[in-house]
Amino acid sequence: MDYFLLSLNAVNEDNETAYIRIPGQPTKAVNIGIELDHWPFDDLFETSMDLFCSERLKAQLKISKLTGINRFQLVERVVPNANWNANYAESTPGKYWQVFIEGQPMIDDFAYYKAQIRHLIVSEKGIRFLLNNHCTYIMGQKIIGNEKIVIEKYEQLLKESNYNYMLPKILDIDSMIL
Repeated sequence: MDYFLLSLNAVNEDNETAYIRIPGQPTKAVNIGIELDHWPFDDLFETSMDLFCSERLKAQLKISKLTGINRFQLVERVVPNANWNANYAESTPGKYWQVFIEGQPMIDDFAYYKAQIRHLIVSEKGIRFLLNNHCTYIMGQKIIGNEKIVIEKYEQLLKESNYNYMLPKILDIDSMIL
């Protein structure tokens, strides 16, 4: 089965989100709320630290047979900011869920590969599921060969570009024929 390194569209945590820093361990966000300035492009998105999904995608993921997703937790605060209020004054953002991934890279459908930064790895089966469930703006790269080498090269490109390098949209990848 093929696997892909993904980069998702991001939103910000709100001002009440707190961070726990313990030496030798990854920083952990607690009391998480998200701030929206527009509707998320995809039903699966991230903040700088965590993964989130829409109510609709959560329901679909729960009934899917995809592996690596451990649980979901309701985001208690979804805060519209000034841009949201200016553009969507009549709309309420809705419910979003934090997604907890505990799969093994290159085995499960969803997993994190931990290097200098944490990277989401998704199987081709998972990609097809996401593309069929309102996740058409996700960016990624097919992992060909050793995942460690692919991720090291990606991290190097990120550093060299001052973290401006972007992977192509999954729909633009020649090998991703639906």
